[in-house]
Amino acid sequence: FIFWGATILAVLIAAGAGLLTFRALKTNYQLRIMSSHDSLTGLFNRHYLNEYQTMVLAAAKRNNRRVGFMSMDLNHFKNINDTYGHNVGDLVLTETARVLKQSTRTNEAAFRLGGDEFLIIMPDIKDRTALQQARERLANSFKTEFQLADYPAKIAVSIGTALFPEDGDNIDALLQIADEEMYADKKKQKTKEAENLSDQPSG
Repeated sequence: FIFWGATILAVLIAAGAGLLTFRALKTNYQLRIMSSHDSLTGLFNRHYLNEYQTMVLAAAKRNNRRVGFMSMDLNHFKNINDTYGHNVGDLVLTETARVLKQSTRTNEAAFRLGGDEFLIIMPDIKDRTALQQARERLANSFKTEFQLADYPAKIAVSIGTALFPEDGDNIDALLQIADEEMYADKKKQKTKEAENLSDQPSG
């Protein structure tokens, strides 16, 4: 009786230790996800970008590979928040994240850097032509209407690109190039919008 009692106790202790280990692993995993992912959109966050870009650029340098970067933000997002409220703004951000997740391939990573700023990193991209083709695919993904709380809406975006190592050998230089191109794209779209308004008949 003493032997079986001791055996059962040992099994219970082992089971309890296993449960505690599982819970600890689960907690660590959840903390890892929280530290690396944006809580609203589920995309990677700026904190994880530092770790990811270091790994990707180091691998690209070792293997003589190119890496593509696409900076993206939403046009008129401040107006959306001011006019419809932050709840609608959050819906726009989560819908944008959904499109980005669908548009990125297995070896690519999408980040929300903050506000309406997003970034896609494409390791081992062939060349600048392939990068521009990826940019066009992404832009086209936002040309269709989306359902936001059962209401149809369109999300307009501006996109800029940069290519490692041609445009820079570090993340700061590459993001600066991509951001400059993105702002040029935004300015071009604003000019086109103004021209379209001026072409409309008055009265």
